[in-house]
Amino acid sequence: MKYAEIEVILHAQVTTATLAVESSPADAGIYLNGKYSGNSPRVFSGLAPGRYEIRLEKQGYDDEAGQVTLAAGDTVEFSRTLLPAGTPPTTVVTLRATVPGVGETAPPSPTAAPLNVAWIAGILVIAGLLFTRAR
Repeated sequence: MKYAEIEVILHAQVTTATLAVESSPADAGIYLNGKYSGNSPRVFSGLAPGRYEIRLEKQGYDDEAGQVTLAAGDTVEFSRTLLPAGTPPTTVVTLRATVPGVGETAPPSPTAAPLNVAWIAGILVIAGLLFTRAR
């Protein structure tokens, strides 16, 4: 009877995850679940699945934080831009104009300047003058 040899390769089940942390500027302190874990950029491999709280700190910059949830086999990137300390927060407001009779909305023209109280008052005064002259 003839026997044959075969090669058997066993692979362990993937039970960990990888997390890549980057910041701009680089060299920010990385805190995973409140514990200092090195500086950015850094790749953490072999992490247990679960939720991780991430905080980035760098002297002269405001902290940035967030969270990620890792599953077995995941590779997740966490990237943040740190703003210089004391930078005022930026608020983005999107206005929509309704076209009379159409009912559809369209974004305002990118060149449209915001109206403040003085502009509105001026427009009302001019409209009032035109209205009284038209009589």
